[in-house]
Amino acid sequence: MDLSKYKWKSRILVLNTTCYQDKEYIRSRDLYYKHINDFKIRNVKLLANRKKGLKFSVNLIGFDGTLKFKSEPIIPENLFKIIGKMPMNQIVNVL
Repeated sequence: MDLSKYKWKSRILVLNTTCYQDKEYIRSRDLYYKHINDFKIRNVKLLANRKKGLKFSVNLIGFDGTLKFKSEPIIPENLFKIIGKMPMNQIVNVL
């Protein structure tokens, strides 16, 4: 999955799954859309990575294109705390 077009433009929340009917995938996607405004404020885009054999996981990729956080379930409040501590977020809050 090539994420280079998002580098320095957005944070990316990647949902890795084997199929779009996976319960964790659906729950995580629905939580993202439930909190869409909070994610938009933090400049986070949602992408799905579907491949056979993948165990469900959630990856948060920072503005610099590196993995910042990895978990299995998505918990928006935890992600917001992690994003709040990121250097790019500190710069934005100062301005």
